[in-house]
Amino acid sequence: RTHWTHTMKDGDPEYCWYDRDEGRYQVQKFVAKDTELFGPLDMHHFFDWRISEQHGRWGDYSHYEDIGGLEKFREMVTHQQDDGVRVGLYMDTYLCSKKSEIGQAHGEQWAIHGPNGKFRSAYSSPEDPLWNMCIFSPGWPEYLAERCAQVAEETGCDGIYLDEGGMDVGQYWCWREGHGHPVPANSPRGFRDLARKVREALPQRAAL
Repeated sequence: RTHWTHTMKDGDPEYCWYDRDEGRYQVQKFVAKDTELFGPLDMHHFFDWRISEQHGRWGDYSHYEDIGGLEKFREMVTHQQDDGVRVGLYMDTYLCSKKSEIGQAHGEQWAIHGPNGKFRSAYSSPEDPLWNMCIFSPGWPEYLAERCAQVAEETGCDGIYLDEGGMDVGQYWCWREGHGHPVPANSPRGFRDLARKVREALPQRAAL
């Protein structure tokens, strides 16, 4: 079951686990509602936990200020686990906000070049322009593996979902020289190698 922490319909507490007005998570309310609708749930998957007004939607995966802080978020995860419900968190294989800390530090270095030599920016918005990262580049796979492991450790979650990884989509092919891949490079082989790095980095208890 996919849920939202704080951004669905402008943070409406009817849809968002974190009630910003009251500064608390509505765990019992949502678990009870899901149980009524579907019966016991195996896993709750949180999609927007990563979204930071200051640092963007993708890349850092380390900002909890908009959802009550890390301590409250981890307590929410633990509460569900104590009731037998696993918790999964969303991340993405390619996307990195230009206003994220990692994007500012390494975006130009690790980003994909299209056949015209220009950077690509799928899923960008005027409020949150993005780098599309090359998963063959020296640095991004290692960073993402490390960040997945840190997220699993600091939140206590049961699994990480890396979106888009297995997709052989043209927008994620890279024509850039210097990334150590054939030109152009397609995504499936790169994702296989990246996924191995992530799996090795993650705690054994956490699913990928």
